Amino acid sequence: MPLNEPQLTNKQHAVPQNIMDVEFKIIGELTMRQFIYVMIFGAIGYVIFITFTSGIKWFFIILSVSFGLALALVRLEERWLDEWVVNFFKSVYAQNQRVWRQEPIPPIAFTYQNINRVKQELITLTPTSSRRKLEEYLDSYNVSSTQKDPLDFDSNDYISRINSQVQHENTLDSEKIETRAL
Repeated sequence: MPLNEPQLTNKQHAVPQNIMDVEFKIIGELTMRQFIYVMIFGAIGYVIFITFTSGIKWFFIILSVSFGLALALVRLEERWLDEWVVNFFKSVYAQNQRVWRQEPIPPIAFTYQNINRVKQELITLTPTSSRRKLEEYLDSYNVSSTQKDPLDFDSNDYISRINSQVQHENTLDSEKIETRAL
């Protein structure tokens, strides 16, 4: 292996993006979507030409055909004009004010009263073969409210010490207020 050859393993190459956005082209660079716009608005212009007899028909024909050509051929900031029109009507008719109202009642799924209901649903949804095992497990998992966890004693003691400290400070504050009043 000669030393002059460049290393080829670390070269980066562009990864194709949006490979499904390729549109089928009918005539030259005219895609199917553009062709349909031109044909629809051209047909509307032809119907206006046939039905109207006054001189104002030319205004409507030019308006219809030019709008169809604009929808088919005009791009603004990487978007076709039909996307702009659709987004405009969506934004005009969309709700523009939202009001948040707090619900004082939490959903039942977040309450402790829901545990029996969830337990019953779990039992009914499980197959009969494992239903008994699930019931036994859930019954063994229920801990009585009188039994306390040994780790909770330290936190209860800590909370009682904090409460006594706060009460002690409140009595000192009230004594300071009484001495100032005298």
